[in-house]
Amino acid sequence: MCLCGQARPAQTSHQNALSEISFFEEMRSVLKTIISLPNAKEDLIQNIAEKLCETFNAVSIYEVAHELERSLELWEKTELHIAVIGETGAGKSSFINAMRGLKPGDVGAAQVGVTATTSNPICYESPNDPNVKFWDLPGIGAPEFRSNDYLEKVNFHRYDFFIILCSKRFRDIHIDLAQIIDNEKKKFYFVRTKVDEDLTNMERDYPRTFNEANVLQNIRDECNRYFQVYMGSFIPQVFLLSSCKLERFDFYLLIERLEGDLPILKKLKFILNLPNVSSDIIQQKKQLLEGELWKVSLVTACINAVPLPDFPVAFNASFLQKYMADMYKKFGLDGDSLALLAWHINKPVEELKAQIKSSQEEYISTDSIIKKCFNIVMTFVVFWNKYFPLSVVTSLANVGLSFTSTSRMLYKFLDQVAEDAERVSKEALKHVEYDINRPLNRT
Repeated sequence: MCLCGQARPAQTSHQNALSEISFFEEMRSVLKTIISLPNAKEDLIQNIAEKLCETFNAVSIYEVAHELERSLELWEKTELHIAVIGETGAGKSSFINAMRGLKPGDVGAAQVGVTATTSNPICYESPNDPNVKFWDLPGIGAPEFRSNDYLEKVNFHRYDFFIILCSKRFRDIHIDLAQIIDNEKKKFYFVRTKVDEDLTNMERDYPRTFNEANVLQNIRDECNRYFQVYMGSFIPQVFLLSSCKLERFDFYLLIERLEGDLPILKKLKFILNLPNVSSDIIQQKKQLLEGELWKVSLVTACINAVPLPDFPVAFNASFLQKYMADMYKKFGLDGDSLALLAWHINKPVEELKAQIKSSQEEYISTDSIIKKCFNIVMTFVVFWNKYFPLSVVTSLANVGLSFTSTSRMLYKFLDQVAEDAERVSKEALKHVEYDINRPLNRT
């Protein structure tokens, strides 16, 4: 039985809290049904309609929507500060560029050189989100370096975590920094860079006996022996990376570790602003966004929603437009990202745009969004009205129909955008010269 027309009994704050927890779980359950609907099936739509009304009636749905709106705004404003430390020549600038999908010479790229190029902390923002900031800290091998006052000079408390880079052998100076960072209850991660150069050198010097797996294991063993001597029983994990081949070696192990350590909002910021170096990253972005779309759907159905003529539904189309355009950025499909990728592979941007099957960024308008939602509403409304006739339909039932239609549209759009990102990436990889992090000659 639908409870939309019944008054809710007064609840204590404790009961409200329990209701909200139950509400979130119910919403996830309903969404699974909405997403799985291949076509309009009467029994499933009846279940969705009744479940939404019961769930919406159990809480103050408009208060929840406003709270979700605030949480989405907080996510947008959340800042992530990543400190990158290492001796001169350890590859800090190259690492920062690779993590931002840039190459030396690109607009906004960190300067790369064999001499000390950093004397003060330098901030490099993510191309797609200025709130994600990589900080290139002064080289720790300089004669004037003193570990005791170094972190104070670089504004230690600003950073969420520290990446400690080394391109050869870790030394006492790295251990000293790690211990100071640990004493201040901050996270740090040891990264051994330029692994691709080690492999190239070993293959050149020992062509008959060269074995990549053995070389990598020897590097790990050497690091572990050093840490065992100087750090005792605590042997930190070392991640082997190449900024020129970011997707290889231990890149995904590092991402997995950071994902587990970061709080939820900062984790979202970090993962969603990684370059699309592989299908795994694209699918990880999709999975994280799937967990947020129901919040967007509820906000757009409740706050500043504009009704459709002659239909019991309303949408905040401008809010949806902004969110969908931002989704293009997260997957590297916006105009600037495509132009940069086309420049990297020395191909016309039209070849990349041809791989995009969804509505491209410049064609996402409020009118087109309303049309998409309207088409989905038409799928549901016949059955919906059977259980909630327009003459007696309640505001909560209206919200339920708007929420269902918006959710369906957004999830379909997310699927299309993720598939587009996969196709664009594969098209770029067709070119033999292409390596997303290797600089090309632009002359």
